[in-house]
Amino acid sequence: MAQAWILDLDVAGTVVPAISWTTGNLYGSKDRSHAPEHHMTIEVPAIMDILQSIASGAFTAEQAIESLGRRAAAINEVLEREQDELERLMDMPTPRREKVRKKDRRPVYAISSEQEPKIIKIGVTRTLSARLKALQTASVSPLAVRWTTQEHGSPFQHQEYGEQLERGLHDVFQERRMSGEWFDFRDVADPIELIRNAAHDVMDHLEESDGSPGA
Repeated sequence: MAQAWILDLDVAGTVVPAISWTTGNLYGSKDRSHAPEHHMTIEVPAIMDILQSIASGAFTAEQAIESLGRRAAAINEVLEREQDELERLMDMPTPRREKVRKKDRRPVYAISSEQEPKIIKIGVTRTLSARLKALQTASVSPLAVRWTTQEHGSPFQHQEYGEQLERGLHDVFQERRMSGEWFDFRDVADPIELIRNAAHDVMDHLEESDGSPGA
């Protein structure tokens, strides 16, 4: 389903007003149970305005790309949250089964760019490869998965707390939050080890609350 956004773009202090962005989902197969990939377009007049500003020296092409990437990443984050909420609602049990905790086996992940490897996104998704691809469209620097509960040999491989684990990690690292699901670990020697240890603590708490054996 397509969505329209009318947003200003601030590039190095120069505002390109009222840019029309259109977003939608692309499904890789006819089976819509697969996670969709987001695509994003902006109208030709907006592109012309940006090119004219570059030609006049108002800002550089690199600055325009960086600003477009930031704006696209912010929109992508909203779309991801909407998709996650839709998936959560679709997976909700019927009222008769409310007393039974719904198992959420979606993997939790940590992703960052090659340029800023210690600025890390902590999230949850149904299909990690599709999420990485969607995030990459809004990033100039290549992105990589630094950690996931699905990694080989992980004690979290069979975890059933997806979103609860993600939210628990967000709470643990709240003071490091930059925006949305992005966290600043630049003062930490090994942020992935820190995240992995925090995940153990969150999982222990969730399993104790649920009456399950520890991981």
